[in-house]
Amino acid sequence: MECEVARELYVDSLAVPRPAPPEVERHMAGCDACRREVAGLAAVWAAMASLPVLDPSRDVARAIRRRVRWEAAREVLTSIDAWQRGALAGVAGFVASVVLSLLVPYETMVALCQRLVPGAVPAPGAYLVAGLMYGLLPMLIAAMLERRTAGVPRLVGGLETVLVFVVVLVPYVVLRCGDFPAALLAGFLAGIGLGAVSGEVASLRLRRRRAFA
Repeated sequence: MECEVARELYVDSLAVPRPAPPEVERHMAGCDACRREVAGLAAVWAAMASLPVLDPSRDVARAIRRRVRWEAAREVLTSIDAWQRGALAGVAGFVASVVLSLLVPYETMVALCQRLVPGAVPAPGAYLVAGLMYGLLPMLIAAMLERRTAGVPRLVGGLETVLVFVVVLVPYVVLRCGDFPAALLAGFLAGIGLGAVSGEVASLRLRRRRAFA
């Protein structure tokens, strides 16, 4: 057994704590250099164990949390995998929104919103509420299906997901709703964008509650 491997295994046994594996003990018995080094490590470990456990002050704890969040965000920014997951979540939301539009056509949803609140909401408002459904539900489903590391901030990835979702979906909606008046179409698209952001934020809060439950 190599000295480096034996020392790592011995340190692992100190951290648990538990007896070192027999092969590690045999190596230590025959290697003076390893025996001296792990003896020093064991002394340091014992000294650290005797130290009192101190709770950090509120300011220190807040600074540590900020640092952890910053490092996690930096990792997300530099991770190609994280960007790919965000883009895939946006595409998944687009697919879910298209499926919803096939099950409940846009015109049907608009008519339903106008029927539920006749006269109480201006026409652009009814179109906005209708569009909200095609952004909120699909994005919520897509974001909840996408699993990220617990505790990692999703602000950057969430913005990317929403951006991909909106950029891919808007041309489809414009083609499908070419007969909508321009002002009403703008309200409908605004509702989709607002729904996408709301779905992403809602999914983030749900994941945080699960992580700390």
